Amino acid sequence: MQFNFTHAGTDFPNEKTVKSGQTVTFSLTITAPQAPGAYDLYCDMYKEGAGWFRQQNNIEWKMEIDVQTEN
Repeated sequence: MQFNFTHAGTDFPNEKTVKSGQTVTFSLTITAPQAPGAYDLYCDMYKEGAGWFRQQNNIEWKMEIDVQTEN
């Protein structure tokens, strides 16, 4: 099953510059799909004028999520 959040995103916090080897933390709120099941959540970054990181042969971040029905 595929669920696509195309164009969902968040701005970089405080317009920081992150140097190679440094880390930054930011939050993203998503809405779970209505249908229960196992999903893969992929997160990629976009740089204005350069495109998506995965298009530059970088691996996007992936997290497996399990959507369950409410009891």
